[in-house]
Amino acid sequence: MKKLLLSVLLLFAQQALVAQADILETYIQDQLEPSRIPGVAAVVFKETGICWEGYFGMANFETETPVSDSTIFMLASVSKTLTGTAVVQLHDQGYFELDDPINDYLPFEVKVPNYPDAPITFRHLLNHLGGIRDNWNLIPYFPGDSPITLDTFLYHYLDPNGDDYSASQNFYNNAPPGQNYHYSNVGYTLLGYLVEVISGQPFNEYCNANLFDPMEMYDARWFLAETDTSRLAMPYYFAGGNFIPIGHYGYTDYPDGQLRATARDLAHFLQMLIYDGTAENGNAILSPAAVELMTPSDFSGGLTWFVDSPGPGYNSWEHDGGDQGVTTVIGFNPNDSIGIVILTNGEASLYAGGAGFWEAVWDHARSNFCEPPGATALEETPDTGQLTV
Repeated sequence: MKKLLLSVLLLFAQQALVAQADILETYIQDQLEPSRIPGVAAVVFKETGICWEGYFGMANFETETPVSDSTIFMLASVSKTLTGTAVVQLHDQGYFELDDPINDYLPFEVKVPNYPDAPITFRHLLNHLGGIRDNWNLIPYFPGDSPITLDTFLYHYLDPNGDDYSASQNFYNNAPPGQNYHYSNVGYTLLGYLVEVISGQPFNEYCNANLFDPMEMYDARWFLAETDTSRLAMPYYFAGGNFIPIGHYGYTDYPDGQLRATARDLAHFLQMLIYDGTAENGNAILSPAAVELMTPSDFSGGLTWFVDSPGPGYNSWEHDGGDQGVTTVIGFNPNDSIGIVILTNGEASLYAGGAGFWEAVWDHARSNFCEPPGATALEETPDTGQLTV
């Protein structure tokens, strides 16, 4: 009789899981048209695995390709979380200290013009405190991968002898490094170049060998030349009542935003952080101390990531991204072992006031209705035989 009761309760629990997922999926599907989003891939996982994933809309209207679990999206600034991880990995292995001056490692010097004696450190760059300004006139887009190497771009942008150097346009000169926050894409490009210099490998190859492949992020790649473009979501903007394809593009400052990956790739990445630096397959990527350094469990300090509150009194580590025809966001809570990935090939905000996907998916993730496959939603208490949810 007890087994029959348990079976009935498990059936009801499974039905509740399906019903709750249906509510979330209906909400996302209903928001695509009014929010002008072509396609969405979203994944929620808890400590023991993926508990929900959803794929909606179109990856490519022209080829009539729907979004699926194999769709590759451009990540925009979510890419910075992997660039930051590459830097922290080298720090973790003893190659440098976070408060070392970066000029100790570069073949040319980088200084804020008004404060030439104040060094820029790795920590400054990771937290957007380096005083480097994004001069968009010097950061072009290309119809494909950029032909300009990181060292060439950065030398001409940051060195006083460079062709594109501008003391007033390429730097913030009102304070020394470490004092004022200014979000800096070029700062993260410089971090990618520092990975090249210190490791002796091209940045993309370093990431492939030391991050992506060990975490089984096999579709995560920096360049179109390395990507299966047949599975790549087309970026779109909306105009005149239609979605307009932008085409696949690249830029010289690629470590700040050009990574492409599937939603499941990023789930592997977030699982590594939740598992204290060990990938799901057992490969060690970071030490537990390095993970705590990047994303402290008390949500203080940290590197690269931002603290977000997707619900009242609840925090997560978060990073979003936006580019031409791209909007993305990922996040996780290390204490609850919950992670979320949301990728789109449109330009709408994913937060409340926009599509609202971020808050809606977090609500689902935090509920008892989101359980990984094979997880027991109801357990029999050994001492009493009573059933607990």
